[in-house]
Amino acid sequence: MLGASSKPRRTALAAALPMLLAACELQEVTSTTGADFVVAEVVLEAGADSQYAYLHRALGQGGMRIPDARIAVSDAAGRVLEFHPVDYWRCLQPEPARPSAAGSCYAASALGLPIQPGETYGLRIRTSSGAELAGSTKVPAALQLRQPRTGSCALVPDTSLELRWGAVEGAWVYDVEARFTDIFPILVQRGVVADTPNVPLRLEGLAISANDTTLVLPGELGLFDRFDPALHPILMALSSGLPEGVSAEVVIAAADRNYVNWVRGDSFNPSGAVRIASVHGAGTGVFGSFSSARIRLRVTRDGSLPACF
Repeated sequence: MLGASSKPRRTALAAALPMLLAACELQEVTSTTGADFVVAEVVLEAGADSQYAYLHRALGQGGMRIPDARIAVSDAAGRVLEFHPVDYWRCLQPEPARPSAAGSCYAASALGLPIQPGETYGLRIRTSSGAELAGSTKVPAALQLRQPRTGSCALVPDTSLELRWGAVEGAWVYDVEARFTDIFPILVQRGVVADTPNVPLRLEGLAISANDTTLVLPGELGLFDRFDPALHPILMALSSGLPEGVSAEVVIAAADRNYVNWVRGDSFNPSGAVRIASVHGAGTGVFGSFSSARIRLRVTRDGSLPACF
């Protein structure tokens, strides 16, 4: 997806997933139910320094926010990770035009309870009005890269890279998200786009089964943007590879069943069109998790980094 110069990001996994390339990226979920109730979106990231929770009301009567909630995640040994209120924009990307339309964001430092791949965690939420919600998630196992084998590598200009990783136990879908920097000046010079600020270009791709463990970069990115008139010429220009001088940060995330069951039902339906909640009690929502691997690459011939393949 385009960076700051484009329309708001639209991504399947980023609807409730902490932002893969930054701190957190949660988007509100709209309910068609006639009652006003709590919606909780909590997605744990294995190995992350911070974890986030986003709470809002389904209909927003009297305001979307749910302040002063007590949120705790616990592991099988009974250790507890407690969340505390933070600025709402830390859970929303892009920020809503009206702050009153935002819910409440909570964060926890993982120093108190590091989230580990393959482990099971429980969630407890109690609002200031006494509403209680609960859920559990098992984090997918650690994601192991097979190509490239190193987290930092060089890609030959105007070539593609087949990303490969091992199948992850507990994963229901793999999301590959890339942020390309210093690409727009090159696209402008090549006549692909009109004069554009030098902002990052974000693209996403999906492997929608547990055994689908390859994706070609950049050609198989931009899954949701093929028919976007602004992005289509960019995707066509990148179909044969990345131009020299571009840098990229790539994140491959293995998401659990709870997450997939929550985000499906829009344009993303790997296991059906009916959304299934994993948070229960006096409300609804998702308590999901993912594990990930990160790659930094530069498109260059200078030999300063090991080759990506």
